[in-house]
This record gives sequence, C-alpha cells and structure tokens, in this order.
Amino acid sequence: MHGDYVKGKVMELYGVDNYVIKVIPHGHYIDYYRNEVSKKQARELLGFDEREIVFLYFGMIRPYKGVLELIEAFKSLKHIDSRLLIVGKPANKDIAQCVLKECEDDRRIRVVFNFVPDNEIQIYMNAADIVVLPYRESSTSGSLVLSMSFGKPVIAPCLMSITEILHPKGGIVYDPSDKCGLVDAMRQALTSKLSEMGKYNLEIIRNFGWDYIANETYRVYMDCLDVG
Repeated sequence: MHGDYVKGKVMELYGVDNYVIKVIPHGHYIDYYRNEVSKKQARELLGFDEREIVFLYFGMIRPYKGVLELIEAFKSLKHIDSRLLIVGKPANKDIAQCVLKECEDDRRIRVVFNFVPDNEIQIYMNAADIVVLPYRESSTSGSLVLSMSFGKPVIAPCLMSITEILHPKGGIVYDPSDKCGLVDAMRQALTSKLSEMGKYNLEIIRNFGWDYIANETYRVYMDCLDVG
C-alpha cells in the first residue's frame, strides 16, 4: 500500500489484520524526467505571457478526476490574467467532447489531448504556477507526486490520501463538499507565495527516494520469507 488511507480501506473491505499490510510511499520523480527548461522558456514555447498566472491540470481525464468542475470553477474566477492549461488523455470520446464544449466560450483555457512525450512533461510543468488536482476521490495520486517532484505548489481536495503527502505549506486544500471550495482555493492562489510553496514541496518529496523504497520493499520480502 502507498498510504494509510488505502491500508485502512483494504482492512475494512477484506478483514485483513493491520500487521500484514506494509505502507511504502509512492516514489518521487526527481531526475526521472528531464527538467532543464526554465519557466520563461517553457512559456515561450507554449505562448504564455510572463505576467499570467497559469493553473495546470496534468493527468488522465476521467469523470472522478473532476476536470469539468475545474473548468466551471476557473470560468467563475473572472481573473483576466489567469490561464487554465488542461493536459491529459481523455478516458473516452464522450468526456473529451464534454471538456471541449465547456471550454469553447473561454479563450483563457487551453486543452492538450495529445500524448506528451517524457521529455516534454517539463515544458508543461515549468510553464505552470500551480497544479490543480480537483479529484472527487483518490487512493494514490501519481500526478501529485509528479507535481511536487517538479517543485510545484498544488491545489487539491482535503482527502486523506492527498493530505498524507501534501502539507498546507506546499499547497491549498479545500473541502470537496463545498460548492465554492475549489474556486475559493484558486482565488487564494492568486495572492499566495507560490514559489515558496513549490520549494517546500520539492524538499518534502525528496524524502520519498527510491533507495528508501527499495530497502523497505526488500524488508517486506525478507519478513515474508521468515514467516514462510
């Protein structure tokens, strides 16, 4: 398991004892993806101005990911220098059409449905000021770990699987049951020290190194062999 939330769910659903489940965190992506393009260069490549505040959604686009709710919240933000960049592969044609339809009346929103090669992930991440992950539910978020690995602050719902990793110093969490929660969080981001929040996330996620994860995984196998 990657977190205590998922561990608890497994124990609840399958009646598994606590001692047989080991929590090992999701490893970071630092140095896995290239990260040599500056914010200025990334924005020039994508056509964003330096003065603009760019909100980024990055990841698969599925109904429970809340992308349609994100678009609605952004459109109600009414901030002329804000931009929303949605990058990800839609789960099906229906959700792709819904996303495009919701965006068509707001030129501040840009959608990229194309496959993003590994070496181009840095362009989207480094062009962004903050990443928004408006999930309705979540067990383990690779996009959260990826964002933190690029030193990005994050807006996300106050779900246990999220707050196990994301600290208030590194992002803005909101109540997903509050209709105005997401837009209020985005509005708060406009006056927050986003660079400092991103630096905090980068330092936190460094603790999720693969040497540590490999050692913990090795210990699990050794324990199993001892029991057997």
